[in-house]
Amino acid sequence: GLKGGPNVSECTINGKPVKAVAGQKVSQVAAAARVKITYSCKKGDCGTCEVMQNGRITKACQAKINSGKCDIRTL
Repeated sequence: GLKGGPNVSECTINGKPVKAVAGQKVSQVAAAARVKITYSCKKGDCGTCEVMQNGRITKACQAKINSGKCDIRTL
């Protein structure tokens, strides 16, 4: 296999498996999977884009995909 390639993460958004690479922004992954997340400032200030990532509330515009399993749920 390839060595040193992208670190692919097992990621689901609202239970739907999606393709994601560790370190990629949650907002990019959600957009590619056509999951609607509402944004306002896109700077992490307002909290409009909050999602649940692995049981923690985080802002989709700032959060990054973690390596390993990643479960994201829209609120």
